[in-house]
Amino acid sequence: MINDNQIDVRVLFSDCNNMAEYVRTNPEGYRTFLSIAAKCAHFTPSNQLLIQGYGMGKIPEYLDDLSNWINNGYAINEDAHLIHVMEMDNNAEAGYKDRILVDVSDTNAIYNKFEYDKGIVLEALMTSSPCRIEYNESLTSKALYVPNRQVIEVSRGYKNIEQIFENLSREMVHARIHMDMLDKEKEHPGNIKLQYPRSRNSFMAYSVSYMMASKYDMAPEQIEVTALPEEWNNLSYDSNQTNISKADSMARVFKEDVLRPLNDTFKSMDNILSNRINYMYNQAGSEL
Repeated sequence: MINDNQIDVRVLFSDCNNMAEYVRTNPEGYRTFLSIAAKCAHFTPSNQLLIQGYGMGKIPEYLDDLSNWINNGYAINEDAHLIHVMEMDNNAEAGYKDRILVDVSDTNAIYNKFEYDKGIVLEALMTSSPCRIEYNESLTSKALYVPNRQVIEVSRGYKNIEQIFENLSREMVHARIHMDMLDKEKEHPGNIKLQYPRSRNSFMAYSVSYMMASKYDMAPEQIEVTALPEEWNNLSYDSNQTNISKADSMARVFKEDVLRPLNDTFKSMDNILSNRINYMYNQAGSEL
């Protein structure tokens, strides 16, 4: 018998903060979060954390409401992980209610996973670059964004598609962040330094690259995320808040200052890439 009892939203808030603390301090947990966030980009960072926690770290393939699975005649596995997330509800005291999800892998439904053509994905990535891409025969790395020229240089000779995708997507994140900086400089002249702080954005670039590789099955395990930024240990928190612990306050700061910008950067890049991929698949289909 599936226990479909609703969970108190206050418990969900606490569980979410506990998962945020786990992700903030555990590289393996952070990598798992990146994969889940990529697959579940339409959920908020808080609900992505709950999906990770209640799903026991399993990467979902297709999530739907428990009630929808049952109403459509599908059976739920006895050992299924019921995933509790928060849904806005203006009539609820806390402004949210519990929503119960189940992944397709925990049902008897047949799910045909779409397999991306890696060549098309890589070509789509290259044509969705925010700046020009140039070959540089003397480049020692596989790809590098050059801020003063606003180009991404790539070296020739690398035939591994996953490695090219990894390096190019990472440098495209750097380019996107720098372009945003330049746009803000135009809006507020003199308020922003034009020099691009690459080291400060390196972890963001690696993280978004990992998310993109996860979504398009481009071997994300090749991308190293073995250590977390030291500054995450010193996140500022609101010490004036009452009835909230330091850990909960830091979890909120982590979700807003780290996970939300991470999600926003991924979605802004992935929207362009996914549209380009769909266009290329449609073009390929029309030529058959």
